[in-house]
Amino acid sequence: MKHLIRLSQSVRLLFGLTLGLAAPGAFAADPTAGAKNLTKLSTLLVKQAELPNNSARAELLRYADQLGPWLAGRQYAELEQALIRIRVLLPEDDKKAVALLEQVEASLQNARAQARAKDEEAYRAIETDFLAKFTARAPAAEFDVLLARLAGLTPLRGSDDSSSQRIDGLRNYVNQWQDYLLYSASGNSDRALSALDSMVQQSARLPIIPRSLLVGLRLSSAEQLKKGSAGGADKTFTDLQQKLGVVLASANKASDFDAIVAAVREANRATPNNNLLNILQRTTLRWQNYYAAVEAGNAGNAANTLNGILSDDLAVAAMPRSKILAMHNLDRTNAKLKDPLIPPQELTLDNLDLFKQQVAFRRNFGVPSGVNLEALFQSTRYLGSLLDYLNKKQAAAVFDSARNWLDLAGDKELGAYAEPIARVRRELFKRTLVMYFEPPADLLPNDGDTLATYSSRLIEQGKTQHDWPLVYRVLTAATKQRVQNTHSDADLKALGSFLDGLQNERAGLWGQAVFSYYQALQARSPYLPAEEVGVRLARIKREHPDEYNGVKFIQ
Repeated sequence: MKHLIRLSQSVRLLFGLTLGLAAPGAFAADPTAGAKNLTKLSTLLVKQAELPNNSARAELLRYADQLGPWLAGRQYAELEQALIRIRVLLPEDDKKAVALLEQVEASLQNARAQARAKDEEAYRAIETDFLAKFTARAPAAEFDVLLARLAGLTPLRGSDDSSSQRIDGLRNYVNQWQDYLLYSASGNSDRALSALDSMVQQSARLPIIPRSLLVGLRLSSAEQLKKGSAGGADKTFTDLQQKLGVVLASANKASDFDAIVAAVREANRATPNNNLLNILQRTTLRWQNYYAAVEAGNAGNAANTLNGILSDDLAVAAMPRSKILAMHNLDRTNAKLKDPLIPPQELTLDNLDLFKQQVAFRRNFGVPSGVNLEALFQSTRYLGSLLDYLNKKQAAAVFDSARNWLDLAGDKELGAYAEPIARVRRELFKRTLVMYFEPPADLLPNDGDTLATYSSRLIEQGKTQHDWPLVYRVLTAATKQRVQNTHSDADLKALGSFLDGLQNERAGLWGQAVFSYYQALQARSPYLPAEEVGVRLARIKREHPDEYNGVKFIQ
């Protein structure tokens, strides 16, 4: 019944499309007769499938379901193959079946020929309209309707002719010619000529437009397009450079450059490979970066950006060089950077970032300071990068970036700042240790602590105070940081099993607690409180004998 329902749906679809399948020549005259023939064939396939011991049952039912959709989709190649296969599957001595197949095959050829003729007529109409618009040099927008009409053409699926290639070829012609018109109008000579080149190549495969005509058009357009593009780009560049000068005359912040940056970027996108516009885009971005650095109080970046601007002829053309040089004074930078350097005795980790900016400002702008600015710059830059990690709660990254905390290059040249920098370094290290190991308040690091000494001290005090989660946490962290201690992976596993046992015991999971405790004892780790484990096992055995004895691991 399911197949008969699907069959009736297919017939209704075919009938609605008026694609009748009748005897040769009867296709257009009597679509109803054609639909009846297809219904008879599908019904015959279903009946054959229902015969006992029919090994082709599934294949026959599939064909009964697919004949309608294939014809509706103009999949004539699939239909032809299906009819060949159906002829094999049906009994050879069934003359009615053979006659019905022949009628359907003949009508199929008739339908296919009519569909091909209809497509050919539609294609020829579009091609004729394209040639007319091409010859008349119609505006680019008038070719949109041709592309829409081409989108409605669907070549016969599985067809062995060249209809699909011809439709795609004409579509490429229309696309490339429309591109040529649009890019020519915008002054983009490179893209316009590239579109013509594509049409020349296409004409060798599908000569809708004579190749000689296209080559001649390409040659005559090249010089004209180049001249027009260059003139337009030069005027665009001049206008934008003048606008940049106007912005620079009153600019105070980075956002003042948003409009000119967008305008230059758009002009550069519309006329690629134009060297002047490329440089102008870089120049406008440099000016915006400079004011962004000034707003942020980043003297180093501001100075480096100004140095790049001074080496840029276009930047100097937009603003007098003398005025750019005047920007190197302190008035253009964060007011705090004008103050004297933070004195050595007042330098702390909390004001290190400001001190770093002061040092960078004086180094980059050549401000006299009476100290070795290069040595201070290197040390504060190094510590500043570590402080950034610490502020981002990335204590492990601090250790990864700084393995040697006591011998920093340039310390001997820091003069009065040597001890303050060392003090700041120790404070940074202590804060990193606290963040990384999360110790109790009474176990904070000392000035002389290193990774190895502090982790060892935490472990010993943790064992003394029976703070086993702290011991495990420090052991794990020290292992990750490759601290040279006497513990091993087995120690970590033993302590981890012990902590699992404590958690299971608190949850009342006595059997699992016993299992974890015995797992811990197997490692014989010096970090494991073996006596406490023994006491806990004895209590569980006494108070919960069934759970204790039920653990197979210890039997």
